Amino acid sequence: DSENKRSNPQTPVEDIFAIYNDAALEIDFCAETINTFIDTQQCLFNIDDAHTFLIGFSQGAMLALYTALTRPEPLGGAFVLSGLVAGEFLLKQKISAEPQVYMFHGTADLKVQSKTFPHSVEWLENHQIPVKQRIYSGLAHRINEDEIMTIATIINPKP
Repeated sequence: DSENKRSNPQTPVEDIFAIYNDAALEIDFCAETINTFIDTQQCLFNIDDAHTFLIGFSQGAMLALYTALTRPEPLGGAFVLSGLVAGEFLLKQKISAEPQVYMFHGTADLKVQSKTFPHSVEWLENHQIPVKQRIYSGLAHRINEDEIMTIATIINPKP
């Protein structure tokens, strides 16, 4: 996206997703690499998929989501902070797990535009992926303390 169309408020949502879909093969390659890394770490630390969580921000969120959906078994969860569903056309063919997905996004985000959020949530729901969502009014392309505390509580709930 040499013209940075994905960050232009005038760019239609479908054009933004087309930009990220053009990168599907690269995203898929990265997800395979990350999945290999996860497998290695799980063996090393004797942790199963149910106790493994992926968290990503922005492009990292897109990779975390794609990776989580292409695992052989569902992870404990995938946290998507200011991200979207990238590489949709290839991802829909490769979904092999349906982990709980948590999507967080700010309404003032122009880097990964907040107007992409409803499409991503709908795409996940249409593919039977459980998704919980939270929108933060006025939050730009940033992570806030509430997101961190929410994630911490989900991963490590107090008895």
